Amino acid sequence: MSQGKSDINVPLAKRLQTEGNELFRRGQYLAAVQKLTEALDNNPADTALHANCAEISRAISEYLDVSWDGEESAELEAAYARARTRRAAASHGSSACIELQQGIECLSDLDKLTPVERERKRDFQEELKEAYAATLKVRSNQFIISEELPSSGTLPWDVAAKAVDGKTIAEKPSCVFLIHSAYEELHKAVLAIETPRTDKNAQGEEVRIIPLNSRLLTNQPMPADLENRLFGGWAECGGAATIKKEAPERLKAKGWTSVAAALDFTIRTWVFTAWARQQMGHFDLSRRMLMDALDVLEWGRKQWPDIPTKDRGVVFERRFIRSVKVILLEIMRESVFRDGPTEITYDELIQFAEDIVNDAGSDTDTPPSKTSFDSLAYWFYPKGTALSVLGWTYLRKVTQASPGDRQRTPNLRKAFRYYLSAATNFLEDDEYYVQFLGKALECMCSMGSIPLGETLRLCKNIRESFYKAIEIWGAPPYGDALRTLFSRVKEFEDKYRQLILEGKCTLDAISGRFPGARG
Repeated sequence: MSQGKSDINVPLAKRLQTEGNELFRRGQYLAAVQKLTEALDNNPADTALHANCAEISRAISEYLDVSWDGEESAELEAAYARARTRRAAASHGSSACIELQQGIECLSDLDKLTPVERERKRDFQEELKEAYAATLKVRSNQFIISEELPSSGTLPWDVAAKAVDGKTIAEKPSCVFLIHSAYEELHKAVLAIETPRTDKNAQGEEVRIIPLNSRLLTNQPMPADLENRLFGGWAECGGAATIKKEAPERLKAKGWTSVAAALDFTIRTWVFTAWARQQMGHFDLSRRMLMDALDVLEWGRKQWPDIPTKDRGVVFERRFIRSVKVILLEIMRESVFRDGPTEITYDELIQFAEDIVNDAGSDTDTPPSKTSFDSLAYWFYPKGTALSVLGWTYLRKVTQASPGDRQRTPNLRKAFRYYLSAATNFLEDDEYYVQFLGKALECMCSMGSIPLGETLRLCKNIRESFYKAIEIWGAPPYGDALRTLFSRVKEFEDKYRQLILEGKCTLDAISGRFPGARG
């Protein structure tokens, strides 16, 4: 089933991909699937093409769920299944496990299989076992490689565990309490994955949940599949439109216990998958998944406005929705950074960030206080992140502007104010507090109108917060960025303090350029 180099035709694959996307935009889904399938046949190793196919597949999956045209749906389902088999053949590692399993399931759902498809199905069942073994090997290698640094005990969560030592955040506000709490929650989640247990599925049947490593070795379904079936979720059954149709119906039939668990699992799965996809560079797919999640969350708040949180679940709370928006905002920013303001404009990025800032400011469910874990995690840090994206956007406008652009200085001022405000939403020993103050200093120096007295005061603030942060964030890669910034600040500060001592300038003199600044 392997494909030789002589069979690869990249130009043809690109042309077929373009044609397939255009057909999809026109709503010609069957033709789109056929074009993309041909594209995969001609260039199966193209990761961008696989990401493109994943987006199309997800959209088509939702279309199939809501389509009233039985004949068209059947024909499209067949083409969709054949596309799955080709994607499975070209995948590797954990992606191969997913694609092979879904390809087999699609072929199993078809009434008639061609002789070639029957042979493929048998081959895929054998290859699925090999793919699971390969995935285990890859994950084991990653674990061994990553063991070196954690064993030193210098990573932020190691430092945080020692620093907390029975204290509370109210005694001494510090980011170590958030780090420690997050690490403990993650640790509990990992234990839950690795520990065998029994539970009941949506039909009330007892199900034995097998540990992750055992599943990989014994060709069992992966965790998300099992949990989705257990809770009766919609994670793999269409998108927002499907949930909006089925959730109210299920609510009438089974009540909140069933619906809340299914919605909670579905939303969290989409959010986590979107984050994971973003790590692989699949920004379009990640963005669409998060937009689907937000669509359901906003709809749910309007659909059930008076239902208490204990019934409908915390995913419909403003603070949870705000957290999802922050993840989407960071993906949007990364997309603009990599591809420029094409799919997402600067104005769209600014508007979305401002909405998060305003939402955090108007949400009074919990009084904002930096001595409260919830306030930091769901109010201050999301607001600070959104403000930093605003600062980044305006500074990027400056770096891409022509020398005579009249908006250069106003945009610099905005970038400075946003970065400075962003820093104040983080605790002083947090790495972001130091980094955002550094960006504010860079903006100040680039204005060409700020007295040395002001910039040197900010330098002192950065220096003092650096010493606090480096105790927690000293391990690479976190500490590397902080030390680089500190060296730049020290170079700037030492230069001008020496000039002042020599009588060559005063604190009223205009600040010079910050070392390494852009724009």
